[in-house]
Amino acid sequence: MGIVGGLSSLPTAAATPCDRVCLTVIAERYMDALVAQDWRRLPWAKSVRYSENSVPMMVGDAIWGSVSGHAKDATIVADPASGNVAWLGRVDEHGQPAFYAMRIKVIDGKIAEVETVIRRKEGRPPFGDAAGFVHDKSFSDALPAKARPSRAVIAAAVHNYYKSVERNNGTVFAKFDPACERVENGVIANTGRNAMALGCAAQLKTGLFADVGGVRFRVPVIDAERGVAVAFGYFDYPQRETSFKTSDGRNFEAETKYPYSLNFATLFKVTGSGAIERVDQVAPELNYRISSPWKE
Repeated sequence: MGIVGGLSSLPTAAATPCDRVCLTVIAERYMDALVAQDWRRLPWAKSVRYSENSVPMMVGDAIWGSVSGHAKDATIVADPASGNVAWLGRVDEHGQPAFYAMRIKVIDGKIAEVETVIRRKEGRPPFGDAAGFVHDKSFSDALPAKARPSRAVIAAAVHNYYKSVERNNGTVFAKFDPACERVENGVIANTGRNAMALGCAAQLKTGLFADVGGVRFRVPVIDAERGVAVAFGYFDYPQRETSFKTSDGRNFEAETKYPYSLNFATLFKVTGSGAIERVDQVAPELNYRISSPWKE
């Protein structure tokens, strides 16, 4: 989809790769323009692709008319190697807080792609305190040079996580830090009284994702300096059964009686050894097997 008009540009050379600072500035400027509801403030490429919750649309539509504020303590993940930057935090729509994740693709200093995932209060649980939620600070902490995982190690950790979820047979392919935490829409899902199993690895070993029929995902953003990746994709729930049995023999009711898909944007924090220590997911419920407007 094309965009025309008087568009601003950043003070960067036309063919110069956008470094970490450049990507961060573009993400911050984007969010400020979103709150101002003025897309003309931004440096757009000649051809732009834009989506909200997997629906392709024109820039300026939908949340460009509803967002009234955004978090000042969001997590920004910059990937100069791929030209992608992700912004994850909170937005307010006419004062109502929602969890928000976004990926921007920058080419020659201009925005060529914007992929957004927004999780509002309406819908199936979990949904935490969006207004007061802050990501774990480890997502923004740079790792010592000798302790950084390579891009390949980070990508493999994410791949093995989703492979474990999709198999749903108690086999865990991913490595986890013993203190790993998993958060869904602002709610800690693997510790506390309401957790069905304690620990990131334990939940996979127990088979608590048994009603997931398939996983479609991409890992377009990797920040090796911080050991962080952002994955985008879908959990597809066919819900052919209304209950499932875990590997330890417990029976659980399925969360819904109808098919649906979760469109997720997920932060991963990976150690130098390739162990996952944080998983933080934003995921709204969409129609079952909704098509992705992005390559999977």
